[in-house]
Amino acid sequence: MIAIIGLGFWWLAQSPNYAVSQQYRLSNNNLLTSVNYINESVTAMTGDYSFVSKLIHHRFWYWLKDYLINYSKHFEPKFLFVSGDPNLRHHSGFGGQLLLIQLPLLLLGLLNWKTMGKRFGGLMLGWLIISPVAAALVNEVPRASRAIYLSLPLAWLIGLGWSKLRPPWQMVVSLLLFLNLLVYLHDYFSHYSNRSAAAWIKPYKDAALINYDRPVYLSPALYKPELYFSECFYK
Repeated sequence: MIAIIGLGFWWLAQSPNYAVSQQYRLSNNNLLTSVNYINESVTAMTGDYSFVSKLIHHRFWYWLKDYLINYSKHFEPKFLFVSGDPNLRHHSGFGGQLLLIQLPLLLLGLLNWKTMGKRFGGLMLGWLIISPVAAALVNEVPRASRAIYLSLPLAWLIGLGWSKLRPPWQMVVSLLLFLNLLVYLHDYFSHYSNRSAAAWIKPYKDAALINYDRPVYLSPALYKPELYFSECFYK
């Protein structure tokens, strides 16, 4: 599995756009480039620059606090089961990242992970714990796209929880899962396109298709309007 993941990263790194994309990622607001922790540390030590004060108010502790907050947000019930990623390019806006009926199955799976053997169960639990480590370095959290590595261990735990149900309950839960999925699919195919139009910059596309007889101003409020206009005018 590690070899497959490593091969995937190697393949991505061969792209001619890889270096530029990494520069863009590092230019975003993140914990590694922020200087706020230095300012907080200096402010807290004002008037007392003793060794103990420097140790207590070291910028690392302020960084660690924010990092742990970012990390924990990937496991919040609100993100997983209630509202999900607020970015409508990463999430439909209906419910959480998982179906609500999967919550009891996930809890049941967490209670029974050792039944699959400490070695394999420990691997999946470790995968679950490690998955948000990199995603937590960015201040825009939680993000479904960056936390996608949570998908496999969560799916395994949910499946494990379902397997621990007795047959009658399996039928009941399967029916509830099916109904929950139908409601989600109805929302996705009937309402998601309208709800996410701004997130996909559709207003720019509509504006680009209009014939103008005078100069117009394009607001960058919805991110890079030139993308749509270049597509329409420079094919």
